[in-house]
Amino acid sequence: MPSTLAIILVSLGAVAAKDIYVSPTGTGTGTLAAPYGSIQSAVNAAVAGDTIYLRGGTYRPSANIQFSKSGTRTSPSSVRPYQSEKVIIDGENMPGTPKAVGESLPNSERGIFHIQNANYWAFYKLELINGPYGIYARDASHNYYDGLSTHDNYETGFQLEGASSNNTVANLDSYRNRDPARTARAPTASPAKKAPARATSCATPASGTTATATASSSASPITPANHVVRNCIAFQNYKKGFIDNGNPGALAMERNTAWKNGDTGYVMRSSSSTLKNNIGSNNVNGQATLVSTVKASGNSWNLGVTWTDSLFKSTDSSTLKGARGSDGRVVPSDFLVPASGQAIGATTRQKL
Repeated sequence: MPSTLAIILVSLGAVAAKDIYVSPTGTGTGTLAAPYGSIQSAVNAAVAGDTIYLRGGTYRPSANIQFSKSGTRTSPSSVRPYQSEKVIIDGENMPGTPKAVGESLPNSERGIFHIQNANYWAFYKLELINGPYGIYARDASHNYYDGLSTHDNYETGFQLEGASSNNTVANLDSYRNRDPARTARAPTASPAKKAPARATSCATPASGTTATATASSSASPITPANHVVRNCIAFQNYKKGFIDNGNPGALAMERNTAWKNGDTGYVMRSSSSTLKNNIGSNNVNGQATLVSTVKASGNSWNLGVTWTDSLFKSTDSSTLKGARGSDGRVVPSDFLVPASGQAIGATTRQKL
């Protein structure tokens, strides 16, 4: 009898992860031959270790997709395109696109993907547009985001906040996201109109292993969140380049570049962060505003020179704004690379 019970328990513990399929035109039950027509249906059906494959095309859900359950450390769940098919998720039909000027978007309506209290998920190579935020993750840890494009969203393109830790954001393109409910300002053609108002983000991360990270929580008291922001470029944003946004934790910011943003390049007003070997250049309201708890060394503003465009090999961003390579990295170029060869600022030429 004990041995029979052991066999049953082993069998129950060895249930294989399954593949779940979704198509913009699906009407089925989640198989490859009969995919779901709703991403939310697939998320609801998934358990730890499952992979949700999105068939190519444009999805236009009328409500955001809610992630509220978790995978595990050894069996993370994932969402990704099927093979090499291109997936676009258009949130224009969701509430809050945009809210009226001065109105606030309820927490539950934030994000095309609303990831809250959901851990051990991985998201790959998805394009999220026209949503009430693109990715909105709150109290969500041990998640992996790779190769995402979040652009032309209302509010932030990619926001991570609250009690969130051990997340990795790699190869993120986040641009032309804006907050018309706050500014009443329409989108422009600039490559990255507005730095996210509630979380730092990279307009175009340069490295294939970039860990970008965010800032704050709206909870009271705010939970400190420590992050690494490395080899990221924030340029031509409507407001700030990088900001700790009320986070009392410690950000390690190394080899980043903030260039020609409409406000300040680096704003650390709440944290005990460390900034090393970053470049701030041609930002409208100065290169860096740092509270006394921030340690800064080897940055362009610490070197006793004003970093002008003449100190870069190139200020042509056209290559950077093009398609990424098959490896997920942006095409290498001399954009914002120091002409002197100094090991300072971000680069697309190598992994840091």
